[in-house]
Amino acid sequence: MELYYYTTTETMRYILSNGNIFATNMKYMNDSEEYLNGLKEVRDYILHAENEFKSSAEKKLSEEVYLDWREREVNSFSISFTTARDLLSQWSMYAKESGVSLKMEFENKDYKFLAYNDKGEKNINYHMRPQEVYYFTKEVLSEKEYNQTGKKIVEKMKRQFKKKKMLDYDDNIIQLWLGIAPFVKRADFGAEKEYRLVFEFSNAISFIPRVDFRNEGSVIKPYLDISLKGGWPVTEIIVGPGFNQNAVFDSIAYFLSKGQIKVPVISLRKMSERIREYFQNIDEGIVDSTQKKELSDEWEEKYNNFAKDNSKNDSDTIKSLYNEFNVFIERKGSEGIIRECIKNNFLSLSGIVLRKSKIPYIF
Repeated sequence: MELYYYTTTETMRYILSNGNIFATNMKYMNDSEEYLNGLKEVRDYILHAENEFKSSAEKKLSEEVYLDWREREVNSFSISFTTARDLLSQWSMYAKESGVSLKMEFENKDYKFLAYNDKGEKNINYHMRPQEVYYFTKEVLSEKEYNQTGKKIVEKMKRQFKKKKMLDYDDNIIQLWLGIAPFVKRADFGAEKEYRLVFEFSNAISFIPRVDFRNEGSVIKPYLDISLKGGWPVTEIIVGPGFNQNAVFDSIAYFLSKGQIKVPVISLRKMSERIREYFQNIDEGIVDSTQKKELSDEWEEKYNNFAKDNSKNDSDTIKSLYNEFNVFIERKGSEGIIRECIKNNFLSLSGIVLRKSKIPYIF
């Protein structure tokens, strides 16, 4: 699962140095109908369409219940990602001028996320993975789109029913409804192609994470400080469009070289794959497909010879391979083959590839 997190360089530095990302309270996100849209649209659909939850919804999700939950305190906090690698609306909304997009590669498993408790100890655990957002607003969608998305939401609720080993729809319909609402957004935002991590708590349970606050404009926004053991799985950084894009690129490259970067430890084989990807992504205006294959093949031969003599998968061996790579591209750069590529692509020892957005400067 390859997802992208658009942000400023300041926030990027915090994420890569500390391994933390802020999860914002859903009542204070950019969409003023965040969360409330999900409550309304999911309830309306399961009440009026033919589905497994209709009978339970008619018994348990009255208008009074719906209005009560609309007015309650929201204790759902979200971190948002997108599947879009280089999207203009994301740059302008979240990363601003010459911000960054962080590519993260999540495996198909639940991850252990940590939050602070009220004593400042990081011991509150959440086990989850990013989940797809459904764009679902009846007044915006065609009838066909509305019904297709509604069926997907019902299927998601059924999977949650099975995963949590619930026994009865009637007793759990409110929990299922509240659980899916954070993943249902107004259909107007469909271009964002969003995935989310949602961290929730109830004031009735024993573990309550510490809620922190930050200012954005004149609004004081509540958030949870969330970390991932070993660091977030950042594999690529794209520098956004802006008049100072080159300076930002150079500063991040230096930060990746000299700073203490907290990301999952990379293996020897994975580093080799990142290097091959480096060559594969060279712009064909600089190197044609035949030259790209020759470069990749030459590197593969160099790697295989290196791997024969270096069986250890430790940090020193990976550093040696990385040094071999730098010698290789410096030689190719001096020969003029990938000189231009080197200016726009950088691979760090941590395995993070740094590149530039290809969108022209628009701010």
